Amino acid sequence: MMETIPPDLVLKDLSALINHNSVPRELSVFSRLPPDQWAKVVVSEGEIFLLFGGEDKARCLVPNEPGIISPEKRFRLASTGKSGRFQIFYYFSPAMDDAARLAGLLAQGAADRLAKDD
Repeated sequence: MMETIPPDLVLKDLSALINHNSVPRELSVFSRLPPDQWAKVVVSEGEIFLLFGGEDKARCLVPNEPGIISPEKRFRLASTGKSGRFQIFYYFSPAMDDAARLAGLLAQGAADRLAKDD
């Protein structure tokens, strides 16, 4: 079964489009995500390897088969020797202050719309 991003998380950031020749150093050496962060590696063209610490076999990611990286799991990305383009989507648990701020903005937007209608 393929791992998925937990449904209660929200997309918070997105990397630039990266190609097989421009994998940033922080992604090409083993590193970890923070405890509250998940990531999804989405290949738009070609292929890229996703390797996890403690596993012998690299996962070859291709379009429509993203790689999921859970918090604090050691990982790195590497070229397969073929071309590849990908982006990383970063997900977080919504913080209470984020939810409160969003609710305030939504309420303000609704109040502004009501004021315009009057």
